[in-house]
Amino acid sequence: MSNILEEIIELKMHIIYIITKEIEYLRTFNFYEFKALQVIEGDLLILLNDKYNKIKNNKNIILYCTNDKMIETLSMLCIKFDKYLMIKHNIMAKYNKLH
Repeated sequence: MSNILEEIIELKMHIIYIITKEIEYLRTFNFYEFKALQVIEGDLLILLNDKYNKIKNNKNIILYCTNDKMIETLSMLCIKFDKYLMIKHNIMAKYNKLH
C-alpha cells in the first residue's frame, strides 16, 4: 500500500525540481527552456493525478499507512510544492504585466 505513496513522493520531488528550474529560467528570460520544462511538468502532473485518483478510490492507503516519516515527507513536499508554484505564478504575473 505504501508503494503508491512512495511513487507520489517521488513524483512530487521531480515536479518541485522542475518548477525550481522553471523559476530560474523565468528570472533569466529564457523562455525556450521554460516552455520545454513546462511540457515535462505537465507530463509529471498527469502521472501524479493518476496516483491521486487511485488514493481517492481507496482512502485506506493513507488511513492504514503506519510509516509516519512517509506521511511527514509527503506533507512537507505538498507545502513546498505550493510555495514554489506560487513563486512561479508571481513571476509569470509580473512578466505578463510588463508585456
